[in-house]
Amino acid sequence: MNEILNNRIAEIRKDRGLTQTELAERAGLPQSNISRAESGQSSIEVKCRIAGALDLPVPDVFPDMTAIL
Repeated sequence: MNEILNNRIAEIRKDRGLTQTELAERAGLPQSNISRAESGQSSIEVKCRIAGALDLPVPDVFPDMTAIL
């Protein structure tokens, strides 16, 4: 399941024509945070910022967080 979620982040980012650096700039994060998120190592705060930068509700990007929100 985690691998699917990680691929989802990269998939959405690539579909939008964004590099990790561009997404990081939009989210106000270092590029390394995007890389870690795409490999399944990110905090709730980082996940929320990535979803916001992609203009999507958090559960659309990170379905595993539905119960938390």
